[in-house]
Parts: sequence; structure tokens; C-alpha cells
Amino acid sequence: MVKIVWKACLLTATLTATLASLSVGGASAQPAEVSINEDALNTASGVRWGGKGWPFSEVVDIKDSLVGASVGRVVLDRYGSDKSEYSSIFRAPFASPLPKRLVIISLWGSKIEGCFVELLVQYAPPTEFNPESIVPVSLEMGVAGRIVSLTPQSNKTGRYYTQAYSYKDGEQQISANWHMGRQIFSVDAVVATALKKAPQEQIRARITFTNGESVLYLIGKETISRWQNVYSANPTCTAP
Repeated sequence: MVKIVWKACLLTATLTATLASLSVGGASAQPAEVSINEDALNTASGVRWGGKGWPFSEVVDIKDSLVGASVGRVVLDRYGSDKSEYSSIFRAPFASPLPKRLVIISLWGSKIEGCFVELLVQYAPPTEFNPESIVPVSLEMGVAGRIVSLTPQSNKTGRYYTQAYSYKDGEQQISANWHMGRQIFSVDAVVATALKKAPQEQIRARITFTNGESVLYLIGKETISRWQNVYSANPTCTAP
């Protein structure tokens, strides 16, 4: 127990010192907008459709769930596509799963252990589907006229999940499954610097999956404008 408390104190002291160092020369660090317990961002057992309950496009201070010490910062982004024939005229990809709805959630983070991007892809297929094929294996972005490519942290961070749901087709209740692929990508100091300097506008990105297929999507400018804050929490992207 003493070791856990000491670790939390060390994390807080290190992050405080890091943020304080950013004030030298007038480059003061901006405060976080909200805070969240670290366990609330745990994706090991899957995530609710659309990331319900998460704060998006805000600088989030990550708190240790046991002692409340700050362990890093993250900004969450989401993108949705709704091509379902069961949707109303108002498209709502984040509301609930329906056949041909797609949600892409990304967590852009800087913690005491290093920097990362966690990518979650949720898809409700119209027919039978191999869930292994939805695991991302690469992420590419067009940032300030150059392509930034990210690779997985290890071969153990790629996972997939399946969740049952039901929807109405007229008066008939249909049972189906939606799937989620998850991957954690490495971010080093060079990539973090490029992200911090990114123009504050939408960025086009490409996800490639285990089956070789890919999808293009947009990262929101409200998220991008917060990369400077988030990746300044640990600018070297390395553990002390």
C-alpha cells in the first residue's frame, strides 16, 4: 500500500514539475477542462456504443482512481457515419447501434509512462461479419502537408469485442451483433511535436485493418486545437 501511495505522489510531482517547466519563457501551460478517473477510460472490456459518458473534445486531466493524483492528460475525439436504412431522416450514428452505423473514437494522450493514441472502431454490420477484421493495424494522418504514420505499441494491444443488441424492422424485433476493434499506437517526441504544431483545422486520417481494408475519416478541429495542451504534459513522451 505504501508503494502505491508513493507512486501516485511521484506521478503528481513529476507532472507538476513538467507543467511548471512549460511556463519558462512565457509558454505557460493551460489548465485541463475536466477530470476523469483513470479506470473510467479502461477499454479492456469494451466500451459503450458511441463512448457514452465520455467528455469529447476537451482537455481531460486523468486522475489515479485510488488517490486522485494526476497521471496525465488526454483529449477524446469521435467520428460517426450512419448509412442505415433503419435511421430516420436525421442521422444519429452515436445514438445506438444499427446496421451500417460506424463510430470511430480516438484518445490522444500523454501520461507519465509516455504518449499514445488509442483507437476504437465500432461497427454494426448488415450481415455476418468477422470481428477480427475490424482491428486497426495502422493510422495515417495528413498533418501540415506531410503524412504522419503511427504503428501499434505491441502485438498485444490489438483486440476485438462483440456485443449483442436488437433493433426494430417495422413491427419485428431483430437480434444482431455489433463489433469493436481496439488498438493502441505509439507516439514519440517527434510525432508529439508535429501534433502540437498542427493547424487548427479538420485533419483527414486513414485507418487500415487486419484484412487490408481501410477507411478514411475526419479528426475534429476542436480536438486538434487541444493537442498542444495534452502533449505538453510529457513533451519527451518517455518515462522519467
